[in-house]
Amino acid sequence: MSFIPSHTAGLQILDRTVFPEGATIFREGENGSRAYIVQRGKVEFYKKLDNEDILLGSVGTGGIFGEMALIDDEPRMATAIVSEPTVCIVISEALFQKKLGALDPFLCGVLRVLVENIRSIQDQKIKSVNFETATALPQTGADYAAPPDFADDFDSDAFEVA
Repeated sequence: MSFIPSHTAGLQILDRTVFPEGATIFREGENGSRAYIVQRGKVEFYKKLDNEDILLGSVGTGGIFGEMALIDDEPRMATAIVSEPTVCIVISEALFQKKLGALDPFLCGVLRVLVENIRSIQDQKIKSVNFETATALPQTGADYAAPPDFADDFDSDAFEVA
């Protein structure tokens, strides 16, 4: 399964946004109303600690980010900054909630628990890591990104708007 559409014929097209290098997509602490799929480019995630921006990780082509705020209605965990020119497919909260609402309630509950666990683990990691030691920081964005092999198998029909 990939998060990048292979075709768009017959779809009410999903919004795409082009972000220049250095653009801020969202800031830590903001409420989330969109998720993003990186169609091309790279986005890095920073957390503010003692007035210093700490790199937590990054997402490249095929990755998804911003979805956690749509699942649990909690503020953004980090600031998303574009590190190279990037094209993102924008998933609105309304579309995301429509798709989430179509899931089995048990699966929705599992997703919410998983997101809560990810947030908790990330908070614990940040509290326990000595940010003076850059090697202790994750550099892959695994906490934020779909596995890279998702880039080739996107089911665009899954996002068709009825």
